[in-house]
Amino acid sequence: MIFDNAQLRTGLRAIHAQLAPAEAVAIFDLARLGAAADRRTDISEMGILLGLASIVYEMAAMANMPVPGGAIDPNRLPSLGTQLASPGARELAFACVFLVMIHDRELTTEEAKLAGRLSEALAIAPARANRLALDMESLARAAQR
Repeated sequence: MIFDNAQLRTGLRAIHAQLAPAEAVAIFDLARLGAAADRRTDISEMGILLGLASIVYEMAAMANMPVPGGAIDPNRLPSLGTQLASPGARELAFACVFLVMIHDRELTTEEAKLAGRLSEALAIAPARANRLALDMESLARAAQR
């Protein structure tokens, strides 16, 4: 799956346009957690992660992408959520994670559980989380055309 980076950038900026560097790092860590949720990794997932990293770090005006550490512990979900100060940053994080999980147009049981835990940890109302999920699914469908 190949995303149109301009379309992806526009979609993400519509949610929240500017980030602090710590928020960008937290969002990328959460996206990595989303990629690991189903315990399967494929090349298209890595491509999406790299594209998201580029956009998210650009939104934080970071010239260089930090090198990620090891695997993300799912128990860090609440602490990563506290690094996201504004509702817009939390919504952007949810959208990025969901996009990584839905890129293959299939949401596994593990991914669905993570989405639920994530929306709770980020204090995103269920209706808003559902809207963000639908928007990201739309982006994923558009990328498959």
